[in-house]
Amino acid sequence: GGSLKVRGFRGNVQKFIDETFKLYDYRDRDKLIPHEEWLQQTEEDWFYTENPNATDIYVEGTKRAFVDLYSFETFIADGDPAIFACPVRQAWALHPEEWCELSKKYGVDFYLYGIESGMMFMQEYEIINGRITYEHSIGPEEFNWKCPFPWMGG
Repeated sequence: GGSLKVRGFRGNVQKFIDETFKLYDYRDRDKLIPHEEWLQQTEEDWFYTENPNATDIYVEGTKRAFVDLYSFETFIADGDPAIFACPVRQAWALHPEEWCELSKKYGVDFYLYGIESGMMFMQEYEIINGRITYEHSIGPEEFNWKCPFPWMGG
């Protein structure tokens, strides 16, 4: 489990969401559900509308990174840059190199935080202009003590 924050000009953040957040019908994994059927936007916020045929939003351009449709929460800073935040989980580990590529492609910055309780590690990255500017990790030897949420992920 973890979190994803996306920061950038509102148009760039919107383009990132529009082009990478893909919702597939759980009954037919090849059937993409159009944004109009589940993602709404106002001047202040992005939010989901429940869709009974789906549960996970795939982040295209990543190795198995998903946003839980039913935990989809956002906040937006006033004006530009806009900040979008949501829960994210990525199988096995966060892969910062692919997020660096997405940062370059869409002109947005990322702050990622991920926990894997089964393998006992935590990862944290800040990616600005396609480069890692901050990274921190906790491994198994200190996980139970230093990880703020050792029960997350798995």
